[in-house]
Amino acid sequence: MSEPLWVRRALPQLAPDAGLVGRWRPGRAADVSASRRQLAAAMQDGDRPMAASDEAVERLLLAFEELVSNAVRHARPPVEATVTATDRFWLLQVTDDAGEEPPSPAVDRDAALGGLGLGMVAAICGAVGWEPLEAGRKVVWARLDFTGDEALGSVPRPRDGATDPPPARAIGPTVSTPQHPAPAPAAAAAPALSAAPAATHDAVPATAGVVGEIAASRLGAGVLAAALAALPDGVAIFDREWTIDYVNPVGAALLGRPAGELVGRNIWVALPELGGTILHDFLLHARGVGEPVTWAGFYPPAGRWLSVTAGTLGGLLQMTFRATDDRPDEPVAAGTGPERAATDTEADRDRLRFLAEVSESLIATLDTGASASRLAELTARRFCDWAIVALVGEDGRDNEDSWAHRDPGRAADLDTYMRGRLRGTGDDTVLVNALLTGEPIQVPTINQEQVAPSLPTEQVREAWQRLNLTSCSIVPLRARGETFGVLALMNADGQPLQTELELATAVEVARRGALALDNARLYGRQLKVAETLQHSLLTPPPQPDRLQICVRYRPAASHQQVGGDWYDAFTQPDGATMLVIGDVVGHNVDAAAAMGQIRSILRGIAYDRPESPAQILRRVDAALAGLHVDTLATALIARIEQTPQHEAAEQRLLRWSSAGHLPPLLLHADGTVQLLDSPPERLLGTGTTSPRNDHQALVCPGDTVLFYTDGLVETGRTAIDEGIARLATELALLRAVPVDELCDRLLARIAPGRTDDDIAVLALHAGTDG
Repeated sequence: MSEPLWVRRALPQLAPDAGLVGRWRPGRAADVSASRRQLAAAMQDGDRPMAASDEAVERLLLAFEELVSNAVRHARPPVEATVTATDRFWLLQVTDDAGEEPPSPAVDRDAALGGLGLGMVAAICGAVGWEPLEAGRKVVWARLDFTGDEALGSVPRPRDGATDPPPARAIGPTVSTPQHPAPAPAAAAAPALSAAPAATHDAVPATAGVVGEIAASRLGAGVLAAALAALPDGVAIFDREWTIDYVNPVGAALLGRPAGELVGRNIWVALPELGGTILHDFLLHARGVGEPVTWAGFYPPAGRWLSVTAGTLGGLLQMTFRATDDRPDEPVAAGTGPERAATDTEADRDRLRFLAEVSESLIATLDTGASASRLAELTARRFCDWAIVALVGEDGRDNEDSWAHRDPGRAADLDTYMRGRLRGTGDDTVLVNALLTGEPIQVPTINQEQVAPSLPTEQVREAWQRLNLTSCSIVPLRARGETFGVLALMNADGQPLQTELELATAVEVARRGALALDNARLYGRQLKVAETLQHSLLTPPPQPDRLQICVRYRPAASHQQVGGDWYDAFTQPDGATMLVIGDVVGHNVDAAAAMGQIRSILRGIAYDRPESPAQILRRVDAALAGLHVDTLATALIARIEQTPQHEAAEQRLLRWSSAGHLPPLLLHADGTVQLLDSPPERLLGTGTTSPRNDHQALVCPGDTVLFYTDGLVETGRTAIDEGIARLATELALLRAVPVDELCDRLLARIAPGRTDDDIAVLALHAGTDG
């Protein structure tokens, strides 16, 4: 074994002209990544020496992240990191309050048995060491030469017969101390680095694993790829979105795929058979904890036993694994060999069935509230006494929560507590922390004093006491790089916290639930944008004397975009009222733009002079042809006017002309419905200017005229004639209903929920002249 490198050594002397690159005071793992990004930005903004190559900068960033991360995780706060530049090297210093305590690993401790990041730093730096400082502090330092004048360091090999296992947390029916030492996290593969010399990216042997672009930039592929490829264990690295950034040949063989089919692909796509297995849950769990964890068990897709260690560093999940003949220690009754494999396989199948149920249940609706309620129900049934799904609104504030209790007899108490509790009293600190960190959090004991301010009434306090919450686990809801809510698993009556296997499965449930909830949120957001844009193009109707005009617009569900249906109503200079309903061909933004253009042209021409509807349509034809508006649209224009003779008879004259649009319906005061049909005429935008025809009918007090687009009568597979007949029947049944309510009821009865086509409705009701 080589001489230990992490021993007491005095700091290198710095020349007076040495410049401080930056100073950082990280307090948690997330701060390390942020500090690394700031250092990388400094290298790009001019703090990089002229002699420093890209590879040298990569070594600096890697050493900085490993050394600072080691201090944050294993030393005593406060931690302070500085980087100083001379004309030949960078000096990285990390100070903490550990005093005489050496950095982890301690002197004479094998790199393979913990603290592997320091082994890596020693491998890529020219010199490393540590020394105590005044006031109980110490400094750990590394010197990185960027001129090529000194060789890189070497890493101590592990001693033979080492028995001290790495600290790890086991999940489920696994062991954290297998007979052979567990493989080390990939970013700290010290033994391999000592066996493989540093090389440029071009010099990596052909047997090396495939390195993705992200891994190359984050890890420094020229330094590490050859070493990782030479490891006897499998190595895989995943980013935050579960893209496989790196896998070495051994790892690819253990996973049963060529490396080229894995790198750059999402793990759940590249390895669909992984879903639902214990290894699947283990990886999700490893992403959420703050230290390396170990699992040993049977992996059915490969038909072999694996020993796996995984941990996070700088946002990357690093996994090392090997095939093993060892079996976890089990009571004899649990069985071994094939019996144990069958038990694990059945457990995997049970989890897979449950996860499939979660996915199937949540994709059945695009309603955020319904999805959240279903997620809470499934979670409470499987993991805890009651569950809460808390979402953050679009404005960053709390959105409406959803909850469920596994005991129907306690559902009323849960409703009372959740609806009656006061927010912002500090009892939800754990939920907020989970949102901020994006990591699962477990609370073994509930602080009742912290909860008390959120219980405003005796009724709420009594409900809380009956719920008897004693512990909880909080899992973030994260999708597409954003944490937008939490899934809370609440344990009552002294029930223990979720096991790590249960928590790992809950993390996967939260991942699937978050994706479904985010889809529902995106759908709602797009739908709101569509409705807002569409309504901005449609103005409120006037309310002429003794006439009531009501309009409705509903966008299509399947497109989530604005459509081409429109309505319009306005008063002409001579006092007549113009009514317009139309439908541009298409269901997209282009259709909406064309609709806005045609609507504006028609409105301007109709207001210009008191012409008949047929004359207006002829002029619109000419304008569309002259302006080269290349679109087709149906339209119906109606003019409500009242001559002295009609006024004396308490009647109004309805004149209309149709450009291929559906015929209006006239609901008489006695409940009879008249279809105002007319011979079909060409659509707008055909390029022809042949004559158009006017039609007319009398409207008496109490009558209602209904204009509509085809989305109302072609719901499902209903034919147009059948749909119009149904509309007429429903209209007759609503003869005594006010016109505003009449429009709402027609939509609710004929087209409940979203339809495949957008719908526009315009109704005019003639009041009495008295």
